[in-house]
Amino acid sequence: MMLRSCINLYLLFFVISSVAASENSQLTCISGKIKVTAFGDETIQREKFCFDKDFAGIYSSSCRKNDCQAFKNPKRYYPNELYTKYGSPGFKLCRALQGTPEIIEFYAEKEWHGTDRCTFSDGFVDTDTLLDYYLDRLSGHP
Repeated sequence: MMLRSCINLYLLFFVISSVAASENSQLTCISGKIKVTAFGDETIQREKFCFDKDFAGIYSSSCRKNDCQAFKNPKRYYPNELYTKYGSPGFKLCRALQGTPEIIEFYAEKEWHGTDRCTFSDGFVDTDTLLDYYLDRLSGHP
């Protein structure tokens, strides 16, 4: 049963990786609003950020080319290391990388779009992109 769960988790990560990798080159960058929700409180911040055409991937300007702290960890992660009975694998990876996971919405093209992000001292990136990056390295990509 545990093996089946790990295989299903790996397949999910593979699908996320395939989608995220193809989207990274098609980003729109703006100076806009990001709404952070923490413990029921909402805070709206003005920031420069980039997002993909599906409004799923979001990057700070400093992280859009994988050149911020989020992408500097040399460790490889395996799906079973990120499996969690409660919470999300993306938030678990974020914490392992010394980042702060957040549930957010960003305002683009006249509406709010919900996602999450992992924030570091020098920028942020959505957790699906982090999963894509660290799990993609298992197959020999840099």
